Parts: sequence; structure tokens; C-alpha cells
Amino acid sequence: MTAAPLLLVSATGCGLIPVQHSKELTVVMCAEESTEPVCVENGPATEEEREAVEELLDQTAEVVVYRFLTEGEVFDELTGQGESAEDLRPGDFASRYVIELQESEQREELASALSEQCGVGEVFFTEDPADPDVAFPGSAQGC
Repeated sequence: MTAAPLLLVSATGCGLIPVQHSKELTVVMCAEESTEPVCVENGPATEEEREAVEELLDQTAEVVVYRFLTEGEVFDELTGQGESAEDLRPGDFASRYVIELQESEQREELASALSEQCGVGEVFFTEDPADPDVAFPGSAQGC
């Protein structure tokens, strides 16, 4: 996995989310404080569920690189970009995967498949920084 600088910040129900470019997907994992219906129903993501997400990513040819950000790392990246941390704490952010793809045409298909994984609260990407995110709410059943 390779680290890449994050350039934009987008707001969602899980708080601020770093976004780099249009070939990127963000997978927000369920946390204790998550309010997404699938997270409330199934609880926070387990290690096994994170491993299943990584296995799917490892098996997807279009994935160039991905990295996992803990709650604290998301907080640190945002505050390092000049975001005001006055009313924020690391626990305000769910852990997530930031995924760079070779072909942006594959985003919707992969986003849909990832949103069906247990432990995933939401998958989203940004077409254009001026437009709202394209979001796929978590939809796993029987986790």
C-alpha cells in the first residue's frame, strides 16, 4: 500500500471525509457511533469484516492501491490540512479505506459490491468537487 496526499474534504453523515480525485473510492466502515442503518443493525465492523473488504480489494484488478485509515489517522489528516479541530475529536470519524482505481468507469460496480460487505457503512466517490458525492449506503444482510 502507498500513501498519497489528500487534497479535498467532503462532508457526509460520518463527518468530514478526505477525498483525492475522481478515480478514488472511500469505504467508511461501521463504528460504535455510526448512525447508518446497516451499522446500527449490525454493529461496528470486526477484524474479519475488514479482512473480507481487503480480500475483495486485493482480488479486484482495477484497484491500483488502497490504504486503511483509523479514526485517529482521519482526524490527524484533516487537522493537518488546516481543518478546525475545535469541536472535533478522533472518535467523530469512522475508520475507512481510501482506494485508487485504474479506470473510473469501474467505480460504481466496485462501490456497489463493497457496500454489500458486512461492516461497511457507506461507500462513496466524488465526480466533481462542486457536486454532491455519489454514495452507496451499506446494505449487508445477516451479518
